Amino acid sequence: MLKASTGILALLTGILGTALLLSCQGSLFFSEYQPIPHRQWDCADTLEFRLPVADTDTDLSLTVGVRSDYTFDCEKVVVKVEQRVGKRTVATDTLHVIFYADNGKGTGVGFPIADNYSSPKPFHLKAGKSYTLRLSHLMRQNPLNGIPSVGIFLEK
Repeated sequence: MLKASTGILALLTGILGTALLLSCQGSLFFSEYQPIPHRQWDCADTLEFRLPVADTDTDLSLTVGVRSDYTFDCEKVVVKVEQRVGKRTVATDTLHVIFYADNGKGTGVGFPIADNYSSPKPFHLKAGKSYTLRLSHLMRQNPLNGIPSVGIFLEK
C-alpha cells in the first residue's frame, strides 16, 4: 500500500509541477541551464548564455538558478553576471544565490537535486541588439563541488 501511495504522490507532484511551469510560460522571455562538468564549478569556468534579439526595448527581470546535490556545502554562492553586447561589456553585477536560511533550513526545491534561485534583478534589452550573459562564481572555495548545472531566467 505504501508503494502505491508513493507512486500516486509522485505522479500528482509531477502533474502539478508541469501545470505550474506551463502556467508561468506566458511571462518567460528566455531560460536555459548549462551543465557543469563533473559537478565541479571552477571560478575560471565562465558560462555564456546568448539571448534572443528583442524586437522592441524590453524590461525584464533576471534570476540566476543554481542546482546543487547533497555534496554541496556552502550557505550561498555569489555569482558575477557580465552583460555583453558583441565583445563589449556593458554592465557587471553580482547576484547572491542563497542555499540555507538563517535557521539552517535549505531553501532549495527538489530532491536529490535542489534548485536554488537569486532574487530577481531588473534587466533591460534594447531592440535589435545581440546580448550575451557571462556567469562565473566569486567564491573563495574553488571549485564548488556538487553543482550539476547553472541557469538563467528572464521574465517580463
